Amino acid sequence: MRCPHCDYELWHCVGRTCPECGEGFSLFDFTFEQEYVRFHCPTCDEAFEGVPPRGRPDHNRQACEKCNSPIHMESYIVKPLPGYDTELDGRPLPFNAEDKSFFLAGMMSTIGFILTKPNKVMGRVSPKESIWRAWKLFLLVYGFTLLLYVLSSMFLFNFAILAGESVGVTDMLIIGGQALGSGVATLLFVFLWTAVATAVIHCSGGSSYPMKRTLQAILYSGCTMVFTIVPCAGSLIAFIWWIIAASIMFQRAHRITTGRAICAGLSGLVALLLPCCLIWGAFMYPALQQARTAAMNAQQNVQLQMQPPEPPELTESQTPLEPPLTERGAIDQSSTQQIPAE
Repeated sequence: MRCPHCDYELWHCVGRTCPECGEGFSLFDFTFEQEYVRFHCPTCDEAFEGVPPRGRPDHNRQACEKCNSPIHMESYIVKPLPGYDTELDGRPLPFNAEDKSFFLAGMMSTIGFILTKPNKVMGRVSPKESIWRAWKLFLLVYGFTLLLYVLSSMFLFNFAILAGESVGVTDMLIIGGQALGSGVATLLFVFLWTAVATAVIHCSGGSSYPMKRTLQAILYSGCTMVFTIVPCAGSLIAFIWWIIAASIMFQRAHRITTGRAICAGLSGLVALLLPCCLIWGAFMYPALQQARTAAMNAQQNVQLQMQPPEPPELTESQTPLEPPLTERGAIDQSSTQQIPAE
């Protein structure tokens, strides 16, 4: 339970004004864990349990059952039970608030909150929150970026048509295939990063939170993909910001040190490079095998050419040729030297 303006803890507050910044607040702004929070009478300190679905006090209670003093929703003093992690409960994210005035406004406010204050974002996300909320925001943001990619490609195709170039169905299929492949690759990357980061966290000291908590941090921090709409360097900026935001969220979500959180965040590079290396190896392995076979054949051909030819085999009827014999003292007629006269 924190102030929506300055993030100050509002437990044990008497009245509905933040002691830090002076801003007013209401119990209707928060969702409470029913089994961990009690609402106390300001007169006799009698504790009352919240009721579902938001864990707030009973609206029908008009007076304290112990001292019979008048009581209403904004007069309770909210106190957590011993052992409860007070940083996990508080005002929900604008995208998840049930009383948000406009869907798009809540979505944009949440994205801005994630980009600027990722640490406080995880303070508003309960480990018991449905993972579908994080998936819904992530898929909406990613779908928006894919839609902009397709629309920009269509815009460029219109320019090409006006310039006299032909744009066929094949070009459109390529754009659709790239968008589909990008979506599948992103989903695989999210699952792989979740597994690697959870392994790093648990191997480096452990955590009392499950893999779901890691997935929450990765999905909410994935809203940094809005930077992919920036030309040229947008994808690089989005990925670097994603790593940074996820590292900050890991630290808050798992209650770990900064060093361990950074290692878990940088494991996203491993999750990105490992599939790329596997795909590159799958494409290069046949080519490497062919190159190796060609090199071995070329080496064998060179060795065969360097060997001297073997003499032909003679049959029994053939006799080897012998050099002609010359008589001793015979004159060599082929000599061109003149013989001196006596």
